Amino acid sequence: MKIRVRLATLMVLASLLFLTISCTKNEAPLEPEVQLSGSSPELSWEHDWDTAFELAASRNQPVLVNFYADWCIWCKRLDSTTFSDPAVASLLSNSVVGLRVKIDGNGGPYATTYQVFAPPTLLLLDSAGQELARIPGYMPPLPLLERLRGFLPVPAPGRPAPQR
Repeated sequence: MKIRVRLATLMVLASLLFLTISCTKNEAPLEPEVQLSGSSPELSWEHDWDTAFELAASRNQPVLVNFYADWCIWCKRLDSTTFSDPAVASLLSNSVVGLRVKIDGNGGPYATTYQVFAPPTLLLLDSAGQELARIPGYMPPLPLLERLRGFLPVPAPGRPAPQR
């Protein structure tokens, strides 16, 4: 039991160190905002874990869990650039149930369960909660679409999305 407590304490301290470094370091220039397509549907997020997974099961869709924190600069950048991009918003609103989980709020136990140590972290989970993909950190629109291509019906650039 003492070993588990020490290990948990060590993991928390390592996470805090990582967060401090990643949130204060700004060596690379920010990516320019990219608009990949025209208008798109509004991307909506669930805020309740059970509701999101019930909805995902009824729609036969995976859940995209967005672990975030109010103080996280890269979380805000993810919202303002990547999730607001029309191509990303369109894909996600049609292919997944979105779930926002505040890592330092009520979402702490879920972050622990899925070993999420720093925001932003995106997890693509099936409706049973099994991890399909993990995307740690900020990702601009086009790379996110490329990353999701293997898990969701993402059209190649210049081609229409496949019909279900």
